Amino acid sequence: MNFSLASRVELIVYLHSPRQVRSLNSFGKVVYFSKRLRYALLYVDVADKDEVVAKLNAKHFVKEVIESRQVELRDNALKSLSGKTEIEDDSEE
Repeated sequence: MNFSLASRVELIVYLHSPRQVRSLNSFGKVVYFSKRLRYALLYVDVADKDEVVAKLNAKHFVKEVIESRQVELRDNALKSLSGKTEIEDDSEE
């Protein structure tokens, strides 16, 4: 039996009211919700991302949907730790 991890993307969903958090479960996996700041972190499949973002923006209880840049930050941090940087240093001339 072969198992593979599905590639997922994290969406930050800002809400008007904290009551509608339960309805976000139909769009993906809710991993965190801030009651005070009224946002939820939602994981969805990469293939379904555009469709889910369009559906969420159409909902009346959603203020804004932002794609998290966590993967980009992690990749840049790993590159800097390994010594591979995209910035070339011209000071050696």
